[in-house]
Amino acid sequence: MTIILVCLGLLFLVTQASTEPPPLVITAKDSGKTLRVQVGQRLTVDLKLEGDYAVEAPEFDPFILALLGQTIQSTSGSRGASMQVKYEFEVRKAGETELIIPVRASSERSNQVKPILKIHLVIAPGIGA
Repeated sequence: MTIILVCLGLLFLVTQASTEPPPLVITAKDSGKTLRVQVGQRLTVDLKLEGDYAVEAPEFDPFILALLGQTIQSTSGSRGASMQVKYEFEVRKAGETELIIPVRASSERSNQVKPILKIHLVIAPGIGA
């Protein structure tokens, strides 16, 4: 009887894990959009930058989104400098927030910060609710 209960418990865990949607991948092409997501969903922001840019800290509501990690990979070659930046987020709470990824052009004299990505997120109760 114990073995059956353990097997049923494992089956339940496997089916629960498989119901999570894959991470939503957000790119610079999504800038300006409103995206609808669910609590518990993961988001991957994948940005490719050409030129000499410095990425600033992302702006978002930390009560709604949790930043899980980031990676920055830069290369330079005959075509110039490029950078790939990835952020991993998890949606923690229902509500709305802006997600802004600002960059600063290192070569500009004005040292002006501008967003490379700005999206509006509408979060519904869901996976983690």
